[in-house]
Amino acid sequence: VSSRYIDGNISNLRIASTSGGELKLLSPWDAIGLKSTDGKVKSLTPDSMGIVKIHTVKGQELEFVKILK
Repeated sequence: VSSRYIDGNISNLRIASTSGGELKLLSPWDAIGLKSTDGKVKSLTPDSMGIVKIHTVKGQELEFVKILK
């Protein structure tokens, strides 16, 4: 897990899956997206607790970004 914290804000978040399976992430933002290797961002919908769930595979690297409204 790594992230950038600039001027009091988290600017991006990277997670490497070491074993695969379901990742549950408490979103640091109201609107969150998953950035693919081609640069496209897929909007994710957190549940009522602010958690997003993503299926991962072993060795996968994920980059989460804040989506501006």
